[in-house]
Formats: sequence, structure tokens, C-alpha cells
Amino acid sequence: MSSLKIPFGFKKGRLVEVDDVPSGLRCGCVCPGCKGDLIAKKGEVNAHHFAHAHAKDSDLCEYGTETAIHLMAKQILCEEKGIFAPASLIEKKDVDDRGNSHTASRVAHNKGSLVFDEVVSETSFGAAIPDILATMGGKQFIIEIAVTHFCGKDKISAFREEHCNVLEVDLRSFTKNLPTKEELRSYLMEEEATREWLSLKSYGDVENQVEKELQEKIAAANLRNKAKTVTRVERPQPQPPGIYQRSELITYSKVDTKRRWLACSSCKENQKAYPDWQDHLPEEVFLFSCSWEEAPWEATSVPCPFCNSPVIVK
Repeated sequence: MSSLKIPFGFKKGRLVEVDDVPSGLRCGCVCPGCKGDLIAKKGEVNAHHFAHAHAKDSDLCEYGTETAIHLMAKQILCEEKGIFAPASLIEKKDVDDRGNSHTASRVAHNKGSLVFDEVVSETSFGAAIPDILATMGGKQFIIEIAVTHFCGKDKISAFREEHCNVLEVDLRSFTKNLPTKEELRSYLMEEEATREWLSLKSYGDVENQVEKELQEKIAAANLRNKAKTVTRVERPQPQPPGIYQRSELITYSKVDTKRRWLACSSCKENQKAYPDWQDHLPEEVFLFSCSWEEAPWEATSVPCPFCNSPVIVK
């Protein structure tokens, strides 16, 4: 006798619950997975369930429980012609020139019940055969029921390339605690957990809108950042009163070495403040502005041409 518990059995082409049929072999049901005979167990200790009538069938049947849940979910969707769908939010992030993060988002689909005009199971849709193909107001929707097998990347990419509306529902949790038909129906019609949109026809347009909005936010932030930026201005250090502040270094020719121009030590240091002052002056001679006359050599001192301080002539 099999210990594999199966929540629903096939009878006359439809899935039924244990409570809808007589106990034991009189139930007249077969396994949704291997098509072997089932017995209906209605004990007072364990939850009511189906089990394989023959041990060999149980040993060969690996997916009887999962297949029963999968098929019953599809049967319920065809009967109810609806499902509760979650929201789909498209969100993008990027940073501005200063590294500050910005976000933009839009809802591609609002959560709520979908009420279909028509629902069919296991029918061709291009090269694929989806679990459920439904229509609502002229729009087509694909519903994939996942118990052990989920849609792979290639299948999802194909759906998105075709701009299909595809919703995948995860029913793995029901393999541990066998559901009744009502529990499964309530889950599909009223809950939004463990289901997601794999593809939406509106996804491309909404994604472009989100990207545009994000780039506009970043551009506006960059403009604000630029307006706040203060350009650093190098200002000359303040000089003592009376000291002339030179605006540029004056270059002299070799002829100037025949004349001797004198300046005080402070003004000489001012000349030295130019990094390349030695490249512009004859060796051992400090030459400044040509705006004053040649110093009289017979004088013992001459005024500095910049600050009028006396310069001793040696």
C-alpha cells in the first residue's frame, strides 16, 4: 500500500477531492501522474487523501502530488475565469556628477483581480503551450502554474520579445501541506503572494518613461550642483604698505647688463616670487622696471623705484 499522499484524483476526466467519492477502491479514481489506480483514505487521524492502490505504482510515480496540484489549479482557473494579480513596479537608479543617487519609478500594472472573458488550458500559443491562455477585453494573458518547474531564462526572454502578458504563480508550499480545492481556489482568487509578472506588454513603454524621468532628474541635479560650485581664485598675498606689487615679470636683454638698477631687499624678494625669475635676469644682477632713470653712481644712496626706501650703493 502506498504512503504517497495525493490531494486530488482523476475521475471521468475531471479532478475530484476525496470527500466527493466513496472510500477505498470504490472511489474509481486514477493518479493524475501515473494513471494508476487510487484508493480514497478517509481516516479519523490523518487528513483525507488519495494513495496508490498498488505499491509498484507508488514506486514508479514521482510526481503524483505535484501533478495533482498543478492540474487542479488549472481546473480552478478555467472554472472561475479569473485570478488575483500583483502590481508590477519598474524602478531605475543612477548617480549624478557628484555621486548622489537618484531614483525613478512607475507602476506598469496595478494589483487587483483579473476577470477574463475566456480561459483555455494547454492550447498552442505560437511555439509554446502555456498552462493557461486567457483573454480580457481583447488582451491576451498567459498564466504559468509552477509547482516544481519554473519558467527558465530562455522562455522568459521569448515571452518578452513577443511582448506577452505573462503571470507565474508559485504553488510549491502546497506540496508540504496538501490543500483542499477550496483552499487552492481561495489562494488563486484572493492572494497576491508568491506570484509575479514575468512579462508585460506595457513594460517597454513604461521602462522608457522611467529612464527619461531619471535622466531628467540627474540633469536637473547637475545644473544645481554647477550653480553651487565656487571657482577658486588665487589672490596675491597682501604686501606691506608702500611695496609695489608687480603684475608680470619683465624680461631684459643682454644690453641691460651694462646698466645697474637698484632696488631694496623687499622688492628683490618680490621679484624672486616668480618661479622662473632666474631665467629672466642676468647673473648676479637684479633688474626691475625701466620706468626710472639710471642711478647716479656718485651717490651714496638712491631711492628704491617701488617703495622709495633708501638703497645703499656699494
